[in-house]
Amino acid sequence: MNKRVAETEKTCYSYTLLSGNHSDWQGLYDGWYVVKDANVTFQTLNVLGNAHLILCDGAQISLTGGMKLEGSRTLTIYGQKGGLDGEGSGTLDATNTDYDDAAGIGGGDEKGSLTPDPSPKGEGSSYS
Repeated sequence: MNKRVAETEKTCYSYTLLSGNHSDWQGLYDGWYVVKDANVTFQTLNVLGNAHLILCDGAQISLTGGMKLEGSRTLTIYGQKGGLDGEGSGTLDATNTDYDDAAGIGGGDEKGSLTPDPSPKGEGSSYS
C-alpha cells in the first residue's frame, strides 16, 4: 500500500487553544486543539477520545512525560504551511523523562501503533 501526505486547505472555527508552560497533564477529548505559540510545554497529553491537533506555523509543543494514547482513541495531527514568517509547520517534541520504561508516545499495558493516515483527503497523520 502506498502512503502519502496530501494537502487540502480547511478552516477550523471551533477549537481549544493549548498555550503556556504546564507541569501537569492535559486531556485531549473529542474535538480540535490548536498550538499557535513557540515553547508550549505540558508534562503529558492524554488522548481520551477522537482528538485533532493543529500545529500552526512556528508553533512548538514539548511533552516531558510523553503522550498517552490507548485503546481505540485516536489523534490526528495537522500542520499549517506557508505562514508569512516563513517558519513552516509547527513541531511536536514528545519525550519521556518523567516515567521509567515508557515511550514518548504510547500507553500503559495496551499496545498502540503509529501509522500515517492513508486517506487521500489530506486529513493529517492519524495515530492510534
